[in-house]
Amino acid sequence: MSAMENFENKDENQIVEKTDNSVTENAVEETAVESEKIENPVEAEAPKEEAAVTGETETSEAKDAEKTEAPAAENPAEEKAAPAAQEEAPAKTEKKKKGFFARLLKAVIVFCAVIFALFSVLFLYSAIDSKNALTLFPKNYAAFVHTESVFDSLNPILDLEACDTFLADPEYSSLRPMFMDLRKNDVRRNKLIQFLLKRKANIAFYNDEDPNVFKLLAVADLSYLSFTSRLAPKVLPFIKMKELNGISVVHDSEAECEYLKEYITYETEDATFYIKTYKNLLIASDSKELLTRSLSGMNNITYSKAEEKEMTKTEAHKIKISADTKYLSKQFLKDDKMLENIHTMFDAEQKSTIQITISKKNISVETKLPLDIENSKFEAKKLFEHKSVKSTLVPELTRKTQYYTSVHIAPLNELKDASFPLLQKTQDIKSIWRDANKWSNRLLGLSVEDMLFSWSGSELGVIGMEGNSDPVFALQIVDETQRINIFKKLDSSWLIKDNSSLILGGARIPCLQLPDFITNLLSCFSVDLPKAYYFVHGNFIYFCLSPQNLSAIYAQAKENDYLVNTERWQDASGNLKDSSSLSLYYNLERSMPFFITQNSMISKILKLYKFGRADVRIGENTLSFELNATSVKSDETKVIEGFPVECQGKLDYKLMSSSQKDTVYWVENSRDINSFELDSLQHNRMPMAGKAAVAPLAKSLKDKGDLWALTSNGTVYLLNRSLKAIDKYPVIADSPANPFELCTTAKNELIYPTKDGRIVFYSTEKNKYAELPEDAGKVRTKPAVCGNKLAFYAKGFDGQILYADSVSKEFDESKTCYIEGIGFGSPCLVEEDGLTYTAFVTQSGAFYLFKNNSIAPGFPVQLESTFHTNAAYLDHAFYLIGDDALVYKINMNGNYTTVQIPTSKTAKEGTITTVRSGKNKGVYASADENLIYGFNSDLELYPAFPLIGHGIPVFADVNGDSKDECIILSTDKKLYAWDYK
Repeated sequence: MSAMENFENKDENQIVEKTDNSVTENAVEETAVESEKIENPVEAEAPKEEAAVTGETETSEAKDAEKTEAPAAENPAEEKAAPAAQEEAPAKTEKKKKGFFARLLKAVIVFCAVIFALFSVLFLYSAIDSKNALTLFPKNYAAFVHTESVFDSLNPILDLEACDTFLADPEYSSLRPMFMDLRKNDVRRNKLIQFLLKRKANIAFYNDEDPNVFKLLAVADLSYLSFTSRLAPKVLPFIKMKELNGISVVHDSEAECEYLKEYITYETEDATFYIKTYKNLLIASDSKELLTRSLSGMNNITYSKAEEKEMTKTEAHKIKISADTKYLSKQFLKDDKMLENIHTMFDAEQKSTIQITISKKNISVETKLPLDIENSKFEAKKLFEHKSVKSTLVPELTRKTQYYTSVHIAPLNELKDASFPLLQKTQDIKSIWRDANKWSNRLLGLSVEDMLFSWSGSELGVIGMEGNSDPVFALQIVDETQRINIFKKLDSSWLIKDNSSLILGGARIPCLQLPDFITNLLSCFSVDLPKAYYFVHGNFIYFCLSPQNLSAIYAQAKENDYLVNTERWQDASGNLKDSSSLSLYYNLERSMPFFITQNSMISKILKLYKFGRADVRIGENTLSFELNATSVKSDETKVIEGFPVECQGKLDYKLMSSSQKDTVYWVENSRDINSFELDSLQHNRMPMAGKAAVAPLAKSLKDKGDLWALTSNGTVYLLNRSLKAIDKYPVIADSPANPFELCTTAKNELIYPTKDGRIVFYSTEKNKYAELPEDAGKVRTKPAVCGNKLAFYAKGFDGQILYADSVSKEFDESKTCYIEGIGFGSPCLVEEDGLTYTAFVTQSGAFYLFKNNSIAPGFPVQLESTFHTNAAYLDHAFYLIGDDALVYKINMNGNYTTVQIPTSKTAKEGTITTVRSGKNKGVYASADENLIYGFNSDLELYPAFPLIGHGIPVFADVNGDSKDECIILSTDKKLYAWDYK
């Protein structure tokens, strides 16, 4: 009997029996019902269901009959009932299946509900079991940074070019390796990491031990997600992600601090970060001592509610910095002798705040410093008693205004009295003023005070106009009648000549030829105005050396074409307030304003943001500085910040990079080895006793070595990127090297020829000599390397290309190829489509191509130039540069094309190289000039080229923007890094 029938019988046995019916009657009725099922199987279900409802059951004999497989002949009724049971089975099977899936769905829902409940409890516990992050920060910080979202606030900073400028300054260069490592690290591009980093975070910098060395302490509040950090030490060892390389869990049972018996470290090439999880907090520092101090004192550090608000209250996407006022104030104009006492203006007992907002288009900074005017020793402190007001000059400036500086801090006589003690530190301004006043009274019958202050107001400005470098000086008029009277006296004087005949654009523009005592006085304020054209418009008088600038102001003002209505000024102004004491607007599309020091850090940063506005505002016991800058995308080629780097001696122009592309190497004066670390901008130099050459390892060993170096007497060095010798080096070889042409194999073996005609294979473990064939000429240059294959040029009138294997260190004389004529450099060895090609050109221009050690059809090809360098390979073609500055492309069939390097006729010291893959794929050549040219494989010049430089370029990511820059030495003894488009 089938399982379904057993299941049916089991259900039927559970039906309650009716006591008032006999066994026989039940049996007869059941037989009748089963008979009817055969004729009408649809209606057969009804009696059975009715029996189930009324509680009727089968007799024991009927049940036994169903369970026993009796022959159909013995019981006809059962024979008829069997088909009916088979008909009923599919319906009951369907009912059984529906019940199974329903129960499965119910189980899944219950399971999900349990998991959800567990995670809810976990999230709730993580949120409740929390600690205030501020209790981990010792109070002696130099700067405290708060953000509502680590990722949203800090991630844009990593891509700012302004940071490159800041970190190129030697004073802050120690921060550069860590910054560049974060910029390039794939961790910030991981979606899970991004989600986890969108949390509140606080970062503090401490420099209590060394003012120039900062230690970092960072605490992120993971809140309800802190269960991830709580489990991290247990889970991290089992997670395999390339982004987590360098992370490990440390167990230190002997640690003095209870909380540091278990912690996490994250190691980079330049720093080690110590990470600790505690409740809802994730704590990290680059100093284990600082982390210990933080964790040991976290229960004793308290901040008042006011301090907490000042440190942490900020808007979304803003970074708030609470800084030590004394330290911060000294950073402003700290090298300016005139303002050396300005730091005494600020209240050192209170913290200063800086709020930074960064987007792809704008950067805004608001700095507030608390004032302590009463106790200040600053000579111009009275100026800070005047609260900021709205400028009346700015609305009058016309569209062609390229930049302006508007000062409206105090009346001019007060501004003069306050500025004199400052100016006196660099020049004898009091004596100059006294002499000017004496001559003015004597010759004009006016004191300088009357001449300047009797009619002028408190606002003055300096304006730069498009298309003209001469600045315009504006001065507010508060008494026009008095000004007219003063100017009439000046006009009537024989000393001051007035030329009132000049009319431009419908405007009459008078001119004053000022006497020497006035121009000398103005020069003390950096105003060069020996001949002053002027005109009056509104409440201002404008002076300029160029009458065209004044005419442009007049014409645009007449058409109501004002700067404040332009989109660029509105973008630069952002949400800055109208009131200020000093306001600066710049537009650097054409030039840098004269009042900004050229090549200063601020000028370099401002150049990155073509439009910007900065305001200085004086409030109640507060000095505020606000900057809003608009970035303009530029496609121009430029030098990376921190470059060019000055070199000291004669260059070999053979620039090389490490296998990690984080360091470049070159030799000066044939003996001084140089390295430049691209991440830290650290320049290292190692003088050698004799002539030297270098070759980077094919695969860096980090602390165990990055660079081979060899001297002419056969001394071998293994150096790290900082040019420090590795243990057991140098090693003195038994044969002098000649002519110190080096290369390395894929296994980091050093290969070089010796003066006695042997080839040395030198490894970090042992060295081996390979004997040249007896009839071979002298090997003067390094071999060409292609996999395990090596190709040497043995120089002679009948030259040879010798082949060796880097594994066996043996020459295969059967593969020797012969060259008629003398050449320079090494052969070009490549494998393409399963074939080995060797290319070589002689000095006289005979170009040889060997295919599997046999001369290729159509070769040698006689070229029209003479050659002192050999071939380079790219995309099934070979490239050469002749002494006549012709670049050749030679195809596999012997056909060739040429391109003349522009502006150059000779290339006797020319170079050519190729980059075979990546975005920098191309041909790079230099002639006898300080320019490097880049071509594609069809010898079409790339748009960004030529660039300043000479020799072999290196391509590497210098500023961590995931794009390679062109690094090249130059004939003016500099190392350049070009950001080219």
